[in-house]
Amino acid sequence: ACHESCEHCIAADKCETCPPGSLLGDTICLSCASNEFIQGDSCLSCGPSCRECDGLGQCRACETGFDITEGACT
Repeated sequence: ACHESCEHCIAADKCETCPPGSLLGDTICLSCASNEFIQGDSCLSCGPSCRECDGLGQCRACETGFDITEGACT
C-alpha cells in the first residue's frame, strides 16, 4: 500500500504524485505550514502578519490584531 501522504505511488514507500496542497519530497508528500503557500516545488511565506493564504498577497486569515485589506494583513 502507498504511504498515507501519497495520491499515487510507485512503491510502498515512494510517492509518484501528491494530493493538492502538498509537495513531493524525496519519497513522501510534504505539506507547507499554514502561513506558507506552494509555488512550484517550494513552500513560500504568505507575508507579514498573514496566518493563512492562497498565495502572496492573497491572505485568508491574519494574525491576532490585524485585519485583511485587499488580501493583505494591516
